[in-house]
Amino acid sequence: MRRFVIFIAIAIFAVNAAEIRAFDTGIIKTAPPAPTFTDAERHTELAKRRAAVAAKMTDNSVMVMFSAEPRIYTNDVDYVLRQENNLYYLTALKQGNVMLVIRKSGGKVTETVYLPKRNPQFETWNGKMYSNDDAVRLSGIRNIVDAGQRSAYLQSLKEHSDKTIATVYLLLPDGDYDSDGKREFRQENEFSRSLAAYKVENSQPIFAELRQIKSPYEIKLLQHAIDITTEAHMRSWATAGDASMEYEVQAEVEYTFRRRNADYWGYPSIVVCGPNATTLHYEESQGPVTKGSLLLMDVGAEYDHYTADVTHLSCKRQIYKGAGRDISDRFRRSRGGRRGDQARRDDEFPFGYRRPSDHRRAFQTPG
Repeated sequence: MRRFVIFIAIAIFAVNAAEIRAFDTGIIKTAPPAPTFTDAERHTELAKRRAAVAAKMTDNSVMVMFSAEPRIYTNDVDYVLRQENNLYYLTALKQGNVMLVIRKSGGKVTETVYLPKRNPQFETWNGKMYSNDDAVRLSGIRNIVDAGQRSAYLQSLKEHSDKTIATVYLLLPDGDYDSDGKREFRQENEFSRSLAAYKVENSQPIFAELRQIKSPYEIKLLQHAIDITTEAHMRSWATAGDASMEYEVQAEVEYTFRRRNADYWGYPSIVVCGPNATTLHYEESQGPVTKGSLLLMDVGAEYDHYTADVTHLSCKRQIYKGAGRDISDRFRRSRGGRRGDQARRDDEFPFGYRRPSDHRRAFQTPG
C-alpha cells in the first residue's frame, strides 16, 4: 500500500554540526510531553468520525472493516502488528483479529465490534489482550461480540440472509493496477468476490475525503509526531559532526523516536551522504559521512498512527567546496540569498543563519 502520510511538514535547513554541539542546550528543542485525552474526549472524537462515515453510506448498507493481518518476518516471528489505518481511525483498537461492522438501515445506524476472547496461553507469550470492557473504554462502542461469531456473520452476508441490505462497503484496491492495495486489502478483496448479490462499494474514497481536514484532536497528535521528529533531527546534527558512517546518524534519529515513545518511524528513515542521495528511497545507511559532503535526512516519527515527514540538508563541516558548495549556492539562490565570493563570509554560518539566536528562531516553527 502506498505510504499514506497523514500530514507532511517539510523543513529544509543547513546547519553546521560543530556549531550545534557548541550551543546544544540552547538549540535542541526537546519534544514536549505527549497530548493526553480523557475517555470521554476520545469517545466524542471517535463517535463524530463514525457518524461522518455513516452519513456517507447509502441506506440499507453495511460497512465491514477487518483488522490488519499479521506479517511474517521469518519462520515463526511476525513483525509487530500495526493496525489498519481506517479501522484504528474509527475505534482506537490496536489488537489483531478485530472486525468492525457499521449497519445503516431505515436511517438507523448500529455499530458492532467483533473481538477475540482473552486467551491466557496467548497472553503468556504476547501480552494482555483486550477484555470487552477494554474495547468499550477505548472505542466507545458498546456492542461487543465474540469474534468466534465473525465467521457466521460473514457467511450470512454471503448468503444474503438479510434481504434489507443492498450495499456492502469494503476497503478495496483502487483498481487492477493497484498492486500495493491488493496486498494491503487482500482479505477484503477476496471476500468481495463472494458478494454477487450486493452492490459492492470501495470505502477508501469515503475515508480519503473525510480525513483531508484534521480535527483539533488530530492536530495535537500530528504536532507531537512533528515535535519528536524535530528533536530527532537536531540531535542527529550533533552526532553527524563526529560520525563516520550514515548508520550512526540514523541510530541517533531512531533512538530519539523510541526515547519519546513514538510508535516508531512512519516510513523507513533515509539518511544519506554524498552520491547516495541520488537514490530517492535509499534506506541502507551503509555509506561514509565524509568531510565537506552534504548530508540529506528524510525521516519521520509516527505517533498514534500520525506521521511527520521532515527533510533536512546539512554539511558535515563549516567549509565545503566543489559539488557540495555548488549545491549550497543553488539552494541559497532559491531562497533569495547570495552566492560565490559575496557569500564567502556566510560559509561560517551556512545559508545565512549567522547567530545561534537565528537558528533558534528558525527552529521554532519547522514546516
